[in-house]
Amino acid sequence: NILENNKGNSQIYYNLGNAYFRINKVGLAIWAYKNALRLNPRNKDISYNLIIAENYKVDRVTMPYTSFLLDRYRQAKMYLTADEWKLFGSLLFFALALNSLFRKMAIFKKKFSLNISQVLIIFIISVHILILDKYFQEKKSYDEAIFIKKANALSGPLVENHQILFEINEGSLAEILRVNDDW
Repeated sequence: NILENNKGNSQIYYNLGNAYFRINKVGLAIWAYKNALRLNPRNKDISYNLIIAENYKVDRVTMPYTSFLLDRYRQAKMYLTADEWKLFGSLLFFALALNSLFRKMAIFKKKFSLNISQVLIIFIISVHILILDKYFQEKKSYDEAIFIKKANALSGPLVENHQILFEINEGSLAEILRVNDDW
């Protein structure tokens, strides 16, 4: 009930993550910390606790190294919340409008104003691509975390006729693409 009333409060998710971690429910702790981090991405305590909880997972997959630009893009995207990025994009539009107004009033030289307009347009497009990416990322729910100690991934819906493909342990995240008849 507290979560329903405070879905936008990162402190609730953070405290919930701490409570789950203390009672050794690693999957639920990771879920709570990820939700807290989504709401408050610059909080160092949440980031630290998430790293600690992820170290307690049985299935720890080391991600391959990515390019420098992709790392910087991901850091920039996670630095602000979606609402903060929207505000930043709006401020860039406002700066572009002011630049156009100053050019019309002959306050700025035409060539200088055109250069500023080009830079602002590039920033506006980049920020709005980032906003769209963040929107689609946040649209995916973090409810797909594995909360039980171990789950078997079967090759089909019936246990008798299908084999176990692999095991998924608590704390792993899974993207559910579709559901077929309770399977």
